Amino acid sequence: MLNATDFLILNATNCGVPFYGDPAELRTRGSIALYLIGVIYLCVGLRVVSDEYFAPSIDGMIKMWGIPHNVAGATFMAIGASMPELMASIVGTFIAAENATGSGTVIGSVLFNQLLILGCCILVSPGQQMQMTFIEFSRDLFFYGLAIALFVWFFIDGQVTATESWSLFGCYIAYVMMCIVWYKIEPHLFRLVS
Repeated sequence: MLNATDFLILNATNCGVPFYGDPAELRTRGSIALYLIGVIYLCVGLRVVSDEYFAPSIDGMIKMWGIPHNVAGATFMAIGASMPELMASIVGTFIAAENATGSGTVIGSVLFNQLLILGCCILVSPGQQMQMTFIEFSRDLFFYGLAIALFVWFFIDGQVTATESWSLFGCYIAYVMMCIVWYKIEPHLFRLVS
C-alpha cells in the first residue's frame, strides 16, 4: 500500500512532464507538509516584497517621470508581475534537460491572471467592483484578442519562428505605444461614442 507521498511522487513522474522535484529527497510522511510550509513562506515573502518595495517603487517612478498610470500598468507592473514566469520559461527552455515549458504554461498563466487574480482582487476590493470605461476596456480587449489570434496562428504548425516571435514583441510595443498616447485619443473617442 502506497502512502500519500509516494502516490504523489509516482503520479508526478507519469504525467508526461519531467519530474525535477524532491531535490532534498524528503520522501517521508512529513515532506508534503514541509513543502506546503515552504510555499506559504514564499507567498508571504512575495507579499512583503510587493507591498513594501515593488508598489512604492512604481508609484515613485510614476511621480518622478510623470508616467500615466495605464502606461505604468502596461509596462512596469506587467513586467514585474510576469518576471517569475519569464525566468521559469527561460530555465525550462535553456537549462532543463527537456523543454518542460511550452504553450500550456503560457496559456495557463494567462488564464490564472485573467480569471483567478482579477476575480479575487475584485472580491477583496472595497465595494467589490472595478471601475473601467468601455473605451479603455475596448482598447485592452482589442490587443488581448490580437495576441490570442497571433498566438493561435503562430502555433498552428507546432513551432514559432524568429519572425513570428518579433511579431509578438512588436504587438506588445504597439500596445505600450497606444497606452502612451491614449490620454490624447480618449477624449476624441468619448465624443464619438456619446
